[in-house]
Amino acid sequence: LCGADDHDGLFEGADLRHPVPGRFRLVRCCSCGLVYMSPRPDDETLNAHYPEDYLPYNPTSGVQRWIKAALRRREAAGLVRLLPPTAKVLEIGCAAGDLLAPLSDLGCNVIGIEMSEYAAAYARDCLELDVLTGRLAEHDLPAQSFDAVVMRSVIEHLPSPTADLRRVARLLKQGGRLFIATDNVASLDCRLFGEFWYGFDVPRHLVLYSPATLTAVLERNGFAVGAVRFSLVPNHWAVSTRYVLENRFGQRAWMRGLFSLKNLPLLAALVPLTFVQRLLKNGGRMSVVATRRQRSDLSSEVDDPKATRRTSAGGLAS
Repeated sequence: LCGADDHDGLFEGADLRHPVPGRFRLVRCCSCGLVYMSPRPDDETLNAHYPEDYLPYNPTSGVQRWIKAALRRREAAGLVRLLPPTAKVLEIGCAAGDLLAPLSDLGCNVIGIEMSEYAAAYARDCLELDVLTGRLAEHDLPAQSFDAVVMRSVIEHLPSPTADLRRVARLLKQGGRLFIATDNVASLDCRLFGEFWYGFDVPRHLVLYSPATLTAVLERNGFAVGAVRFSLVPNHWAVSTRYVLENRFGQRAWMRGLFSLKNLPLLAALVPLTFVQRLLKNGGRMSVVATRRQRSDLSSEVDDPKATRRTSAGGLAS
């Protein structure tokens, strides 16, 4: 983020979500505080940590599916209120299309991009959504053609966040909106659980942000940032607790059952705790609505390769 390569090691950990071998090291920049993985795993290694049963790729069922759908409809309605009628919306990392579908129902012209062929195929075949497979850089989308771009729980997965944010700035119309959500590495739950914090999600999360570093990376890449808001995320507390217990006592079936994202009573019991975090502006997940700056403000930064190299120094972006 700042171009420095002086960092302190945080921890070296394994994938706690999927039983795939490997150890991965997270560090924090001594100058700007950005947290990132160093060294980076290559694409082949990373692909092994995104199996088909990776949770975001799979539609839920039963009561959990109903709750998730209700939350996505509420989220979609909130986004639509900030957009013009029949807005053209791109979601990067749309998974199985759970947000694109209600946006389309509300009148938006939607398109998605998703790395997982499995999830993208479900969105196309079952929800009849226009979803492209691959990375943003692999698709030649028209400049200034979108009213909004959505990146939910995506920027932390990107190997080149600076490059992709500059692409997003080019795709947005004048005054277009970027809706972005990611985990907050400055949160109380992160400090409490340390390396067992659910939000670290090693090795899938390559770069992790605080409100300060998220604001900085957006402002340096063509966006004016509104207020940082915090979500209710009992998931972080439930799964992080399980990771701590498994590290101490080993994996147990009852732990996976009790501290599961399917244990709705536990998640409901944890909501008041995360509500207090939100009031204190210290939640485990944060979101911002950023507005694309005027083209005259962008030209010297987006079109200047020297600026790109300065921003991406230290291997944080290509």
